[in-house]
Amino acid sequence: MEMVERVAGAIWLAEYDEELPPAGSVTHAMALQMASAALTAMREPTKEMLASVDGEDGDKYVSRGRAFSAWQAMIDAALLPTHGSGGK
Repeated sequence: MEMVERVAGAIWLAEYDEELPPAGSVTHAMALQMASAALTAMREPTKEMLASVDGEDGDKYVSRGRAFSAWQAMIDAALLPTHGSGGK
């Protein structure tokens, strides 16, 4: 959830020009929902994003497949709730 918090803070700052409200508040929860929605929308990389890794290992299809899988895994991890301190 660390990335969700970061995105929520960035959205809130851009929209309201102030820091994210404290955890537990309704507005904090609303910001987290918006951030989760934004990250979920980013789960599918664009063609341009995938093309940017062409030639990384000599085979564009292997590169794209690895990039696609890695990208989705990172977004999925960002959306997982964390337990304890330090996001682990």
